[in-house]
Amino acid sequence: MLQRIKSKVSQREALTQLLGTLKPRFAKHEDYGTVVILRNYIGASGFSDFNLRLWMHWDWVGLQLEGASSTGGEKNLLGFATYSPKSKGSLTAAAFATDKQGTALYHDSRVFTRDGRDRPWLPSPMTNISGHRYHKIAYINDPSFLERVVEYHNSRFNSYLGKTSDQKTRKGFDPGTSHGGTRSEATFTARQSPIAHELLRKLKALGYKIRDCKIAAPDILVEKGKTSVLFEVKPWATTHDLILACGQVLIYNEHASASRLVVVSEKRKATRFSEGIDRFMKRHEIYFLPYEKEGNRYLFKNLRDILP
Repeated sequence: MLQRIKSKVSQREALTQLLGTLKPRFAKHEDYGTVVILRNYIGASGFSDFNLRLWMHWDWVGLQLEGASSTGGEKNLLGFATYSPKSKGSLTAAAFATDKQGTALYHDSRVFTRDGRDRPWLPSPMTNISGHRYHKIAYINDPSFLERVVEYHNSRFNSYLGKTSDQKTRKGFDPGTSHGGTRSEATFTARQSPIAHELLRKLKALGYKIRDCKIAAPDILVEKGKTSVLFEVKPWATTHDLILACGQVLIYNEHASASRLVVVSEKRKATRFSEGIDRFMKRHEIYFLPYEKEGNRYLFKNLRDILP
């Protein structure tokens, strides 16, 4: 049963546990007592420009993602306040909650815009916790916690979502854009954007063209003749990512009406949820395309097999 961690003491304990997981992945730690800043990430390439600030004040508990500003210095990109006595019932934008797998960080999609760009509500599946709906970000014992936070931050810049009725036709390729251009400061530089770009290049070589889509913005929507294919790209094939991807392709296809739905990710590892995910994908005719990385190249060896 999913339970929200409500007390400030318990949330501080969760942050302390998270700090223990994260510290080995960062080269520099600045400890100011109630604030700890982690710098110089030494995990996956492409994330070293991001810092995490964990604060455990008397009136606020939570963390925030920081990145380099175009004018120099640091920039607060996304805050995750999990506790505040000023919030009614402690319903802050983020939360810690526990289930059988452990404690995870959640966020309800509320973001205060700091750089003028849209921060739309995400259409992906949400979890109900104590009567409030949240997106699951990552478990606090996940070694790739920072990557998950950055991925969530990047997803908040999908400027194709939440537009008015006269702006509903979108191009069927969304590698992570902001107002039509490549994200300048918050990109999927490490994984998703290169994967999506390489896959699109291979699809074009096979005669596919980008297809416009109404309202939704799938990662890739292409067509060839009378058939079209919708792709959702997830760099990591965790249970959470696969469940999220399955929900996304079904929701996006309510608007795209593609001939085939495909989830793209790294090679899957067996989990206790694998059989359930397999049954769900088979029932809804969702195909799975694994990628392999060789040097700086991404290979999709089964691409021709899954195309209609």
